[in-house]
Amino acid sequence: MIRSLHTIILFFAIAALIFSCARQPLPPPPPDHSSNEGRVGAAARDLLTDSVYQSVLIEIQYMEGFAPDSMAVRNTVHFIERYSHKPGGVRVVLQQIPTVRDTIYSVDELLTLERKYRAHYNDEDELALYLLYTNGVFVEASSLGYAYGATSAVIFGKNVLENSDALRRPSRTNLETKVLQHEVAHLMGLVNVGTPLQSDHKDNEHGKHCINKQCLMYYTTDIEESPSLVVRRKPVPVLDAACLADLRANGGR
Repeated sequence: MIRSLHTIILFFAIAALIFSCARQPLPPPPPDHSSNEGRVGAAARDLLTDSVYQSVLIEIQYMEGFAPDSMAVRNTVHFIERYSHKPGGVRVVLQQIPTVRDTIYSVDELLTLERKYRAHYNDEDELALYLLYTNGVFVEASSLGYAYGATSAVIFGKNVLENSDALRRPSRTNLETKVLQHEVAHLMGLVNVGTPLQSDHKDNEHGKHCINKQCLMYYTTDIEESPSLVVRRKPVPVLDAACLADLRANGGR
């Protein structure tokens, strides 16, 4: 009889434990960041139109000594406002992140840094862009910037600083504006990487760039300034008519 009682007690104890475990809530699924990831240009229409996202958040993270130029950032905000339909506006969030020792960055290394430190992703009706200012250079050592994901780009701060504010070099604001706007335009799908061509103006030799040397989307960024202080500084290049036609056809302004 004692054994039977012990058996009954053990049975109910095990049953209670199983029932308790069954009622424990399952862990939440990992957040879905797929709309922020993927190839360059995959989020072009989301960035250009207000059909899904009414506003844009630009998250800028930078390493010590490479904080962004405030006027260049402001110019880039205006650039997005000019070519995208975002009635909710564009806002910027800045954050310093730790410096890393290895200053030669591959795309895989950039993705690792982004996954470690990026804090903002698309949320309800706000599209999030991620801009990383590094202390080093790319595997292509002369690069000033590089769009490497659907909503992600990097600015190579060391190269920007070394090629600006010097004799026969543009001001830092001017050069950084060019680089920022060029990379953001890639995120808008230029040239032919998410925003289809409306005319034959793609530079096939250099990929996702415009054949017009005067266009913002030409494959090189001019780092030569006017040789004389008397001569006016070169203006920041703008998108040419062919690139603008592409953006408008994909829902941009």
